[in-house]
Amino acid sequence: ENCHSAGSDGGYIGLIDDSCKSGDRNCLGAAAEEGRIDYIIGSCSGSENHPAHDSCSQAGKGIDILPIEGRARFDRIDCRNGMAYANELNTEKSCRAACAASGGSCCIGEDACTDFTGLVRTDGSCDGIRACWGANIGLVVNSCVGVQSCHSAGFRGSISTIESSCNGVGACGYAAADGGSIDTIENS
Repeated sequence: ENCHSAGSDGGYIGLIDDSCKSGDRNCLGAAAEEGRIDYIIGSCSGSENHPAHDSCSQAGKGIDILPIEGRARFDRIDCRNGMAYANELNTEKSCRAACAASGGSCCIGEDACTDFTGLVRTDGSCDGIRACWGANIGLVVNSCVGVQSCHSAGFRGSISTIESSCNGVGACGYAAADGGSIDTIENS
C-alpha cells in the first residue's frame, strides 16, 4: 500500500514520479477528502492481486489520473519554454519526455514542443516535426497535428485555447504572433 492516502485530508503533493509501484493497492485513497496531487507519472501501478484500477480507486477529485496498462496516466502536461512543470516546480524533463512518460501521447516528433509554453493534453496533440515549436497557447486539446502545425502560434502574443483545430502541415503557424491575441480556435 505504497502512497496509500498520499495527499489526503486536505494535503497536497505536486508530483509522484516513478514511485509507489511495489505492493498492492498503491495510491489507494490518494488525494481523497479534499486533498490534491497535481501529477502522477509512471507510478502507482497495481499487482496481480490488485490491478491498476484497484490501485488508484478512491483517488480524490484533485488529481487527473486514469489507470492505464499498470500505471497512472495524467491528461495534460504543463509546459514552460519546453520544460514540464508540476506545482510551479521544473520537473527537469522536457515536455516531450513528460508526454512520453505520461501514458498518453503528445509532443511527438523531432523538436515538437521545443520552447512551448502552455498546457497540452495527452490526446495526440502537438504531433509532428516542430509541432507547437515556440508556441504560447493556454491549452491545446486534440489539435496541432502535422509538420510545423501551431509553429510559433502565440509567440510574443497569446492564444487561450486551441481545440479540435489546426491540423495539417503548417496549420495555425504564427497565428497571433508578435503581439496578436486569439481567445479560442475551435473546430477549425
